[in-house]
Amino acid sequence: MKKKLKIAVIMGGKSAEHEVSLASGEAVLNNIDKSKYSVLPVKITKSGTWKTDKTSKTIDTLKKIKNIDVAFIIMHGPYGEDGTIQGLLEMLDITYTGAGVLSSSLSMDKLKAKEIMQANGILIPDYLSFTKEEWKIDQNKIIEKVKKSLGFPCVIKPHDLGSSIGISIPKNTNDLKKGFNEALKYSNLILIEKYINGREIHCGILGNKELRALPLDEVISSNEFYDYEAKYKQGMSDHKMPADLSKDLTNKIQDLAKKIYKLVLCEGMARVDFFVVKNRVYFNEINTIPGFTETSIFPKEAKAFGISYTKLIDEIINLALSRNKK
Repeated sequence: MKKKLKIAVIMGGKSAEHEVSLASGEAVLNNIDKSKYSVLPVKITKSGTWKTDKTSKTIDTLKKIKNIDVAFIIMHGPYGEDGTIQGLLEMLDITYTGAGVLSSSLSMDKLKAKEIMQANGILIPDYLSFTKEEWKIDQNKIIEKVKKSLGFPCVIKPHDLGSSIGISIPKNTNDLKKGFNEALKYSNLILIEKYINGREIHCGILGNKELRALPLDEVISSNEFYDYEAKYKQGMSDHKMPADLSKDLTNKIQDLAKKIYKLVLCEGMARVDFFVVKNRVYFNEINTIPGFTETSIFPKEAKAFGISYTKLIDEIINLALSRNKK
């Protein structure tokens, strides 16, 4: 009988996306093939303590996972998707799923990702960025600059968070002030983008060197945009999969998603998000650990490609193992 691989499913963390990560982790635990894998759930609390069913201290938990075969990281946001946990696992010489340290860091930082895309001729919405300190010093100057350069409506977002947390679409000066103060609860650096009134299209990618683009998804949100509620509450969004686009435009978006994936040195998996206006395709962001809940886009795209949830977990684990052998 073939020996089972030991897999630690790591979820939770200190991010504002803690609960979403737990939901994604539980979905992985419910769907992973127990006949192939010996599974150890690892939950990181909001305060940063690593726990298992049998350990309640971080040092004891780290000792327990030292001899696993693969760490399946299913953490969203800072401390999970930004290269920090990847760096820790590298130091412990533990194989892990998904993007590496540099790729995770570049992808999570929306400002740096935009700079990379801009330098490589990829269309992005016009944007400005401001720090918390700059906002404290002269709010009026920032407001006037936003009005002049971007106008209303615009989009405010923290530079290093996902799940649409802290995002708003101001339509006037008062909204702008509220949006800034809300986003600053989550990050010290804020992005303000020109609002793109286009179709929101997502493209999942699987692979290390040989890449597969999954079928495109178009999201139709019941709310003003694809916010936290629309993403995670049943019935608050609808999806067209595959998206109703021409073959040429579909190929264009999938090729662009692969290019972006390579530019930020991604491996394993990612979901690249775009806004499409007629034939113009704007890069929005790349998620190196996309949502893995039962309602999440990435597993649904994989299913439309012919990869079941259980098989998707297998593929991600195998990509991690193959990367470690190169």
